[in-house]
Amino acid sequence: IDVKVVEGVVANSDDIDAYVLIDTVKLNDAMKVGVDITYATDRRNTLLLGGAGSTKETQAQNLGVNFTGKLGPVALKAEFDQQFGKAKGNDAKFKGNLIYVRGDVAMDPAAINFTVARGSGAKIGQTDYNQFVTFLDVDPHVAFLYEYKIAGPCGKNTGFCGTTAINAGAMFAATKNLSIGADLWYLMSTEKVTDIESTTGGTTNELGIEVDVKINWKVAENLAW
Repeated sequence: IDVKVVEGVVANSDDIDAYVLIDTVKLNDAMKVGVDITYATDRRNTLLLGGAGSTKETQAQNLGVNFTGKLGPVALKAEFDQQFGKAKGNDAKFKGNLIYVRGDVAMDPAAINFTVARGSGAKIGQTDYNQFVTFLDVDPHVAFLYEYKIAGPCGKNTGFCGTTAINAGAMFAATKNLSIGADLWYLMSTEKVTDIESTTGGTTNELGIEVDVKINWKVAENLAW
């Protein structure tokens, strides 16, 4: 798969391109495993490292291994990613990684879910890029406020970069057309960050707790809000 992440100026060689190879093996009717390899080139260094011009070009590779299947009543998704490559100019290496596990259990008329995730973060004084680099759109990826409305350790719209998260949630079908539920997120920075509440310049791993209330209303056969 060829992905045009950012076009840049049409007349200039300043695009961000990614090339992805995906392979999936079906173990049985309920389980499958997959491997994906991504090769990304950022010719202007604005996405991968977040600062235009600090290097001539960045090249990063991501190796991902994933599992999807049912273990008893639990529909499970799990993934591990490890990043490689280096930036031209300063030869800083990409060392980011991600562990992600999500489970869903349907118990009609209710359903529960849980998520455990850890994305590596930037270390104080680092010379390599230890944070998990992401290529994401502007939709919510973690919680509604955190990372989507409020910047996380790596900024907005960066998913689990620099974030360790534990989530539990539930959804209940109140009627045929109305479901209500909530998600509880416990959020931590994987590496210590500046504590904005400290008066002495201290650091912390605590990012906070978020509760998201969810309402799903089926207005018509093919329309839900």
